[in-house]
Amino acid sequence: SCTSLTDLTLGSGLTSIGEGAFRRIAISELVLPNSLTTLGVDAFRDIGNLTSITWPQGNAMFNKVDGFNGCSALSDDVLSSIPSTVTTIADYAFANCHFTKVTIPQSVEYVGKYAFSTNSYLESIVIKESNVPLTIDEYAFKETSKIVGKDIVLPERVSVLKNNAFGFGYNTSNVFTINNKNIVIEGDPWGQTRWTTIKYPLDLTTETSPTFMEYKT
Repeated sequence: SCTSLTDLTLGSGLTSIGEGAFRRIAISELVLPNSLTTLGVDAFRDIGNLTSITWPQGNAMFNKVDGFNGCSALSDDVLSSIPSTVTTIADYAFANCHFTKVTIPQSVEYVGKYAFSTNSYLESIVIKESNVPLTIDEYAFKETSKIVGKDIVLPERVSVLKNNAFGFGYNTSNVFTINNKNIVIEGDPWGQTRWTTIKYPLDLTTETSPTFMEYKT
């Protein structure tokens, strides 16, 4: 077991970190080499002391973020500093963390299942505007209780919204705004959460789920 490991230096030629490779070690800072292309599932899971991550820079092959489920001390800056090469935030990538603000970078095309679920301190979700279509998968923000009462805006680039993506698990007074008139909605993205207001374009043309049609009316 390496649970007492407090210092980790990753070599400059490293290209891949495997599944569960450094789970539950005791580092507080992580520098990923610019050569890195692949982060395995749960590669750095449950590192409660980890506060900062320096991401690979200038590497077009580094396009998927994964492996930080349960890293409860990570700062919000970890997300806002994700490099522009990243297109995917993997399933469970940042589940069970304690972010107060989640920023989805302009380059991201896919937010995976349970990617930010059970972030119990989350108060803000910001999706950066760009021309890159974005899919938010099932349960991506499930049970993020502190966001109750906050406004959430989905910019026009959000093209697919899947079941329970924003199933916060609480009756809320949020205002939820959809800006893409052609958005594809699958199932019930709100998980039967009671929203005060859902705003959507008057010329909404998408064939939506029956559940969303109930919200519309």
